[in-house]
Amino acid sequence: MVNQMQLLSERRMETEAWAAAISSSHEEIAIADTEGNILVASVSSLEVREHYIIPKCRVRTITFAGDRTQLIVGTSCCGVWWVDRLSKQLRQLHLTSLRYVGSLTVSPSDQWLAIVGDDDLLYVGGCSPKNKFREMRIHEVPNPNSVAFSPDLRLLAVGGGEGSDEHARVGLVDLENFSLRHVIDLGEDAICVDTLCFSPVGDILLAGGYKEWAIIRLAPTPIVETTLPASSWCCASSFYLGGRGAVVGDEDGEVTFYNFTRSTTMQYQFHGKVLCIDSLADELVDIVVAQPVVERRRWSVRVMRSVF
Repeated sequence: MVNQMQLLSERRMETEAWAAAISSSHEEIAIADTEGNILVASVSSLEVREHYIIPKCRVRTITFAGDRTQLIVGTSCCGVWWVDRLSKQLRQLHLTSLRYVGSLTVSPSDQWLAIVGDDDLLYVGGCSPKNKFREMRIHEVPNPNSVAFSPDLRLLAVGGGEGSDEHARVGLVDLENFSLRHVIDLGEDAICVDTLCFSPVGDILLAGGYKEWAIIRLAPTPIVETTLPASSWCCASSFYLGGRGAVVGDEDGEVTFYNFTRSTTMQYQFHGKVLCIDSLADELVDIVVAQPVVERRRWSVRVMRSVF
């Protein structure tokens, strides 16, 4: 389990931080607030290096791409935006009627981009604003709100829920045939799946919903192995120790570490919203938390590092 949890860096913000992403090297972090401001900073100090703005747009999700030379941003009302960090230019991606972005993700190789949002639609295309995107309507997974590529790029997981039966569901899309292969029903208690994460070898999928998260074994057929409790909506997840451990955070600041070998858990409470969880070199996990500073009506963004 966790040997040490330390505060790596902290920054005060005038507005509420709503999304964050850490670069693959864990050297940089992108933080977005509710007013469309996007800050790129050093992970170790949170000293701001770049500042971009998408006016009047609440950023829901953000990720690095193109070997950190680009940022891809999903908003609640303005669709998807590309930020070219070399030219400092912002460009909106035009996709049919897409305005609300539930989630977006870049494949491990930075080759592909997947987006879910309005009208139960899934978009998949090359990771460039100039490329065309394929569309698939997934009625079996209503209100898609999370998406993740498998490490081998054979599968794409899409999470959602709150349909007519109010069940949370995960759909597994065959990327080669661009067709829905499986639908996993997580029941009505989870309501909607807001975070998904494949294990490093792709044999396990984490699916986090309302006050619970599921560990799903994928071979030979998907099956829910176990579910674990959370204090609120699960919003970030990752694996560590080469897939021998999983970690999930929720909107109340609770972070749970799970050890597959021992079937044991360890919990931390950070009293804020978990924005991002990402592992580095199997033995480190960085956790980004947004915490309200009540007496000053401001927000604090903290990067916590756990060492195993």
